[in-house]
Amino acid sequence: MDTSTAQKEAKELHELFVSGMYKNFGISNHPSSYPISFEPLLSLGGLKRNINFGLEIVLNDTLLIDPIDRLQFEQAIWHETGHILHLIGNGWKTGEETSNNACNEPIGSIITDLGVLVFSHSTKRKAEDYFSKLSDYVGPAKELFILAESKGFEYPERLLRGTSKQTVKELYQTVKSYLGRNYLYSDPKLESIALEQAA
Repeated sequence: MDTSTAQKEAKELHELFVSGMYKNFGISNHPSSYPISFEPLLSLGGLKRNINFGLEIVLNDTLLIDPIDRLQFEQAIWHETGHILHLIGNGWKTGEETSNNACNEPIGSIITDLGVLVFSHSTKRKAEDYFSKLSDYVGPAKELFILAESKGFEYPERLLRGTSKQTVKELYQTVKSYLGRNYLYSDPKLESIALEQAA
């Protein structure tokens, strides 16, 4: 796929996610869209500073290689868009630094990936299809989604709304409590980073 076609599709997917999810991230007014570019990356996507918009979504240029994996393409865009919505919902303003924020990896990705699952579910896609495409941090988000969904169709959205504005420490405790265990990640390295963030 050529870059201009990919950017057009990415922008449409980005705007679709923003329109469908901004309220679930605790945002009152519909945010504007953010620029998207493709670059060589080690991960599927990320955010970088943009002088005009504050942030820009950067996607791995391997996503342009045909045939495109549609689920992976959608998930990468929605995951990074979720990070932006999570930041805005937590009071981030254009021009502010995003480091040391409650929305950062790995704990922030629990909310971001839960948002991707809620959105895919609300648009009648199978959330299960996205489980294998989500970030390395998906474990707790997947478990939260499955537990919440077992309580009813609307429950994952309510859970997202209830946790998206929590501090890192609050979120760490809430997720542990909800999952009924004393850790978030079975991977010791990720758990160590999460514990450091929540301290």
